[in-house]
Amino acid sequence: MSNYEYEDLFGGIKDALGYQNANSGVVPPLPKYKTTLRGGWFMGNHSASLTATYSDDVIFDDSVNNLFSKFPAPDTIAGQWVVNGQYAYIFNDFFGSEVTMSGGIRNLFNQQPQRLPVLGGFESRLQQPWGRQFWVSIDWAPGF
Repeated sequence: MSNYEYEDLFGGIKDALGYQNANSGVVPPLPKYKTTLRGGWFMGNHSASLTATYSDDVIFDDSVNNLFSKFPAPDTIAGQWVVNGQYAYIFNDFFGSEVTMSGGIRNLFNQQPQRLPVLGGFESRLQQPWGRQFWVSIDWAPGF
């Protein structure tokens, strides 16, 4: 996509692509480039995958709220790679049913959001504050 235009509150046309669009009220942050890479492995009942997602830099255009911190506003919100991994094993005949046990890690390299002088301290529509997360899942498909 080369541009993404919208009409602002005063009737002017603005290009939103590559901007945070903090004060538009209708357009989310739109990085110029976003990509997802995924690799998977399967062997018998085993499977594993790795997913990497990238969002490019966006120009910071929010109103600064640094009355107490005096934290300077950056020119851009930095791009970020987030990598997730998971593994699963399928028990084909578990008492006549199929059971899948899965586990994984979200945000494998523990990427943190960029600190910003705004309410909340970061751009929540682009980045997540939770850091690395582990998860486990058991799925049961009854055979009756």
